[in-house]
Amino acid sequence: MEITELIRHDIFDLFENGCIEQIYFGSDKKYFYPYYGRLKEIDFLKRIYPLENMVTTDERFNNVDEEMWQHTINNDTWNFGWVFNDSRFDLMDGPDSTLLEFLCEVFHPISITQG
Repeated sequence: MEITELIRHDIFDLFENGCIEQIYFGSDKKYFYPYYGRLKEIDFLKRIYPLENMVTTDERFNNVDEEMWQHTINNDTWNFGWVFNDSRFDLMDGPDSTLLEFLCEVFHPISITQG
């Protein structure tokens, strides 16, 4: 069985938008879990990808590590969930093994949010 594009979209949508628990007598609760857990996004991705060796799409930087730092930490110009559609990370269109490794890292004890 393969992980279809529809399933991938559903997984990414859950991380990007969270889910709502309908409460019949009271206010609904929205649950949100950032895929990188308690880690910083860049530190989470470094556990899976060699960001320092990946090619940047921005000529101002030497690698994805520098590009990502600029756009997620320094200026915060990339929307949350950008990684799901960035072809360099192969999460949307890559092999199932890439997505499965990513998901295993999401739920690794080092990443899991406390509290």
